[in-house]
Amino acid sequence: MAVLGSILFNRTLKQFLKCNDLESDKGVGLIKKISQSAGESMEKLLETIATVDQPHSGVLKEICIEYARGSNQDQLLESLESDATQIRSAAADILARSDRVHPGILFKRLQETDVSKTEIIDILESRKKTLRPEQFINNAVKLDKSNANRLIELAADSDLAFDFEGFSLDPASIESPSIKIMLLRYFAGLPQAEAATVIGKFLTDKNKTIVIEALKSLRSMNTAFDASVVLPYIESMSGAELEMAIEIICKQANAELIPKLAAWTTGNSDDLRQLFINLTVEHATELSLEKFLLRLDQQEWWGKDQAVKCLLRSSDGKLAKIARPLINHRDEFVRTTAEQLAAHEYDLSDIESVAETALHENWQVREKAIAMLGRSGKREALGMLNNVLEHWPESATNVLRAVAELGFSKGLEITFNCLKMSEAAIQREALKTIERLTTKQHAQKVRDNIIRRLPKMQTVVLDTAEQVVDQLTGEYHLKELDLNTREFFRGNVPGSELTVELGHEATQKLSEPDLKNAVRNIEELKENDIWMERFRILREVGRGAMGRVMLAEDEMVGEQLILKFMHPELTADGASRERFLREVKYSRKVSHPNVIRIHDMLFKDNLCAISMEYFISRGIDDLLKEKKSFQPKEGLDILYQVAEGMSAAHKQEVIHRDLKPSNILINDAGLAKVVDFGIASASSNTDSTLTKTGSIIGTPAYLSPERAKGLDAHYRCDIYALGIIAYCMFVGHLPYKGEPMAILFQHLEGNAIEPHEANGSIPIKLSELIQKMMAVDAKDRIQTMDDVCAEINNVRKKLKI
Repeated sequence: MAVLGSILFNRTLKQFLKCNDLESDKGVGLIKKISQSAGESMEKLLETIATVDQPHSGVLKEICIEYARGSNQDQLLESLESDATQIRSAAADILARSDRVHPGILFKRLQETDVSKTEIIDILESRKKTLRPEQFINNAVKLDKSNANRLIELAADSDLAFDFEGFSLDPASIESPSIKIMLLRYFAGLPQAEAATVIGKFLTDKNKTIVIEALKSLRSMNTAFDASVVLPYIESMSGAELEMAIEIICKQANAELIPKLAAWTTGNSDDLRQLFINLTVEHATELSLEKFLLRLDQQEWWGKDQAVKCLLRSSDGKLAKIARPLINHRDEFVRTTAEQLAAHEYDLSDIESVAETALHENWQVREKAIAMLGRSGKREALGMLNNVLEHWPESATNVLRAVAELGFSKGLEITFNCLKMSEAAIQREALKTIERLTTKQHAQKVRDNIIRRLPKMQTVVLDTAEQVVDQLTGEYHLKELDLNTREFFRGNVPGSELTVELGHEATQKLSEPDLKNAVRNIEELKENDIWMERFRILREVGRGAMGRVMLAEDEMVGEQLILKFMHPELTADGASRERFLREVKYSRKVSHPNVIRIHDMLFKDNLCAISMEYFISRGIDDLLKEKKSFQPKEGLDILYQVAEGMSAAHKQEVIHRDLKPSNILINDAGLAKVVDFGIASASSNTDSTLTKTGSIIGTPAYLSPERAKGLDAHYRCDIYALGIIAYCMFVGHLPYKGEPMAILFQHLEGNAIEPHEANGSIPIKLSELIQKMMAVDAKDRIQTMDDVCAEINNVRKKLKI
């Protein structure tokens, strides 16, 4: 029947082709018959269309088009796979004219390997005005170079806007560099900012040519876009890549970009930091500056500090106006930085306002204002600087520099007041300022005053004092001093001899020859040596910054003890001697089971040592190397004992100032003892100069915020240190890490990860206890060691341990 049908169709087709009047009854009848048989004879129809002229070819095409409007387009699509070019072309022409073939079917056919893609693309081209450009792009990435190029060109010819909302492109899935380049150039030509995000994905390509092309594409875009797409890759760029990336960022920089620059101002590149800070200064608004600072606050401290310093250095008052409304911001970091930025803009005609700012509690704001007073050139600024000194003695160095810049000899009064302070750095700055301000009129009096002050000066600044005296003597032709200047400054001032005094005990002095001999003797101490005809040396148990620690046996009473010998090379240093003496002085005040007992200060054979209780134990630092962290019960037991011991110390007005894991010893029975009061201080104002305001003494990792600022030590400094120790014991690591200066500033910020977040096994109540001890503001801290003990007991009850 199929053969018969084919014969009948061919006969009808011949009659049709011979018919000259297709509108006649005969012609209409033939067209109807051909239409009825179109499905069975489609290939014949397509072949015929390509070989006949109008009007017959047109009628046959209409028959095929009408056939395709049904559900019969698959047959025409199959014809696209024909080996005969004429059939493929005719089928493509018909499908192009039909509006019933779904474009998704055509795009799907494109991905089939045995399909002639040229004809399908021709069909798609006929519909380019109605098809979305993202449809062309999504399919282009799956084709070879030539066919992909045609689809990309069709996308470019589309009048429709590219829909980025549902669009996704993974450059890594595209193997051909040529297709990548074509895509980049296409997206660069779109007048839509979202195109930059797509282009930015190509910046990770391993092929540098593609990266360069992506940067060129971004640079050539004629529409504004978010240049932050470049930021994640800029630190790894160099040469031409880096130059283009910088050009793009600078060209597109605006207020919206500024917050996104924050994280990239904290990197290792000073050049990039400066670039991004400059853009911030140029484009920031109040809102974008606020967002910038909030994001900056989330960064690691060292990088954040560098960024702030660069911002303050570069703003030069340009951000003062927009920073001023942020001074009362809820976020402390934003508030503090805004204060510093606002402080850059002063009206020196209103010097009273500057003087008021110079008393600000924020030391950075205060320093800026002090410097401005120094640059004011006004004599009344001296009184204002003196007022600052009275309120903030820790700002003495900055005050001195401002006084020096003013240049008025009247400033010598302030300078000599600073010379009376105990800190070596302040004394040295005062001497330099004196040299700068002294005139011929005052030279003799100034020199005499310096010499009178020599006995109260720190040993380390005597060389500066000598230089200033020599300078004044020579410059103003003063009468030469009737003494050997070098011998005077090196030998006849306190500090050249080691003087040891314990209450009303006898005084003993070590001369320079003795010191030289002592260097040899301390290093030669060995097992079974007898010292002071009483102590048999058993072995060395450690070496510290201050001396050599030996285990010895007191043969008089048959008891083992520790002898802590001072390094002889340090005995000529007043500060080191004073620390050694304090360890005895303060430790002997404290008698408690949880504090290492100190026996005496001993001298013999030019050696100086402290004798103390021998406690077989290990430091918490050593235990943490094995444990990683303490369980709540064990750790709280240790903390309670330490707090008990330190409570006894505080009741004797002794502040440790250097509590840390290595200074807390634990024996096998769990007994804890505090050791090393070497940099301890008394709470009264009658103590040594080494404890005065402005000096930072202690181990940075455990230093309280107030000590980091150089303020006086108080009992709550030890409580803060114990909080840091507790954090380390239970979490397994310190809350703050980095270089020493970076750690100090982190203490001031107080943004440690909460203990229970750093270690999920820590109970909330224990975490809260640690945080109370670690409060940045001393007023918010647990106030006494007795209170610490009470809080520990409360936590024990809550945890039922």
